[in-house]
Amino acid sequence: MKLVLCTHRSFSAWFLRFAMWSKWSHSAVFDEEKMVVYDSTFFNGGVRKWPAKVWFEKNGIYEIRPLDVPSDRI
Repeated sequence: MKLVLCTHRSFSAWFLRFAMWSKWSHSAVFDEEKMVVYDSTFFNGGVRKWPAKVWFEKNGIYEIRPLDVPSDRI
């Protein structure tokens, strides 16, 4: 799994970056094994699963970071 930070050239993305003092306005999770991206937005109805190629083409300004997912410890 990878963390994807991204932004857009829209007013709402600009406003979020301004309000949070951040380079990024949105985040998502990229599953490299399944080649899908999971993200959530208020206007698109919550959590959605996208084919990675489609999501990365749609969100052209992004940065991918490692995401450590701990294994189950029971």
